[in-house]
Amino acid sequence: MRLSELLQCAGIVSVIQTKLAADEQTSYAVAGNVAEEALTNVRTVNAFSGVEKEIKRYEDGLVVARSAAKKRGAISAFGASLMWCIIWLSYALAFWYGTKLILEGRDDLCKGKEPEYDAQKLLIVRDSAVLCLFFPVKYYNINIRFTRFSSAF
Repeated sequence: MRLSELLQCAGIVSVIQTKLAADEQTSYAVAGNVAEEALTNVRTVNAFSGVEKEIKRYEDGLVVARSAAKKRGAISAFGASLMWCIIWLSYALAFWYGTKLILEGRDDLCKGKEPEYDAQKLLIVRDSAVLCLFFPVKYYNINIRFTRFSSAF
């Protein structure tokens, strides 16, 4: 998977999370309005025995918030698991290919030549690849969230 696909996945996860967070906040606002209305008119609510009805209206307002929070948690878990899966698969591929190159270089050592690859070069390349590929994806996702949040104001 190339960097562009990683960025696209991170962007898609971020957009979905932003939409679900907005739905959740809207639902909390509706439930908050119900609670505020009931508390403002507490005498009227009690006079007409409407406490149970107001509780039901408040709980109905939270149904969408609960659903959106569950979906947002699942999307967050999927995004994080995808990221870590890609990181560990990249490590596995790097170690497998690096080991293959090192073992192929043993033939050169037997012939008296200096091998082109050794364990030190393998670790340097792996660490460089991780720093160059992983961290931009991490910060790209954070920047998308911040940009979407700040553009709302």
